[in-house]
Amino acid sequence: MNHNDHAQDSPLYQYDVFLGDVFTFTREDLAANAQGQITEHQRQRLAGSAGLFFKQRKPALDLRSVEGSARLTVHEETERLGDGAGSAAVVYYALYVDDVHFRIDKMQYHALKNERRYRVYFVEMTHRLKILSIALAAGVSDAPVKTDTVMRMTDTDRLRRAFRFSDSDIEANRAGTVSDAQKNRRSATGRQNQSVLVVIAIFMPIIGIGAVVTLFGAAPTGSSVQTVLCGGPGLFMGLFFGFWLLLLVADLVRRFVLPPLKVRADLSAGVVKAVEGRAALDTVRTDGGYNVGYRLKIGGATFRLTLEQYKAFDHRELYHVYYLPRSRTIVSAEIAAPPVKEQQ
Repeated sequence: MNHNDHAQDSPLYQYDVFLGDVFTFTREDLAANAQGQITEHQRQRLAGSAGLFFKQRKPALDLRSVEGSARLTVHEETERLGDGAGSAAVVYYALYVDDVHFRIDKMQYHALKNERRYRVYFVEMTHRLKILSIALAAGVSDAPVKTDTVMRMTDTDRLRRAFRFSDSDIEANRAGTVSDAQKNRRSATGRQNQSVLVVIAIFMPIIGIGAVVTLFGAAPTGSSVQTVLCGGPGLFMGLFFGFWLLLLVADLVRRFVLPPLKVRADLSAGVVKAVEGRAALDTVRTDGGYNVGYRLKIGGATFRLTLEQYKAFDHRELYHVYYLPRSRTIVSAEIAAPPVKEQQ
């Protein structure tokens, strides 16, 4: 293999595991990459972040690797805001290994060290390089030691960022209640969804009128209303548009109306439930296979996640998950036990 193979109780091994947590890969992924292979686990993650083109075309992925000393930099760019609102400075983080440039996030930036030798396995996607795994280069023996406390703090920060909660929020959740700050945030999200409902309320009648106009426009000139409604191409067109209109309305209600109503009922009740167990993570195809959905199964309960939330969990860990019972919305989560070491 092209990376260090250290004993599990060594600081070097713990640091490699830490890199796997931060860059979201497993030891099995790293071992496969070292053999020139991409695991199904990694392909699923790439499909989740690459969009519809990747899922439809399934392009061949060319796994590449580079080894060298890390050079970490912070860049600041000016980005224009919409609607003439001016511009804003955007900070992004970069890793250079042997003059190969990778764009990384803040957590990944702080996990690496300048001038440390790494081996990076990556693929090219939509004109950018995506890191699949990274490890200390063979022969490195002076890796920075990441203590168990530091690693757990990083995991906690990842959960806090993914689910948008604070220390005071999770204290309230442990007591079985929703904090005032969480109520305010969720209510603001509900108001945004209400704007979607207003759009639906405006455009649904317009679509309905359009269907009626199409119905009568397709009928022969001089036809009576009864003739149009009882037969001919007008009836077929009317039924066709009516059927798809009902499907569209039902889907919009399912997506935008029912979830906010359930969350609002949860917030009114103010009750938070908890479940504990080991995180079981999986992905499912949604919307006829065009999109990827993410799920967490824990303690007999199942929750839908965003990609960011999916990445925040580790299948080796035990968690306390706090959620709203009716909408099954996770409001916070925390590690319930020390990390479980992987078996060699």
